[in-house]
Amino acid sequence: QASMLEVSSLSHMFASKIEQQSHQVETLFTDAESTSENLTLGNRYIDSAAKHSRDFRLLVLTFLLVASLSLIFLDWYYP
Repeated sequence: QASMLEVSSLSHMFASKIEQQSHQVETLFTDAESTSENLTLGNRYIDSAAKHSRDFRLLVLTFLLVASLSLIFLDWYYP
């Protein structure tokens, strides 16, 4: 009978630990979903930033090319 009480006590303790862990597992699952969404959003922001960087580089290159050609023309025009 003592072993039955011990088994019952251990079973109750096991059930309470499972209950505590189920809340923790739910929290972990929610955090994992949130992290996944944040990573997806972050990747979109990085892609957008890379695109804007390419556009800016093209703009600067075009400006420098036009400015250089203007200087060459002015040097040729005014001897």
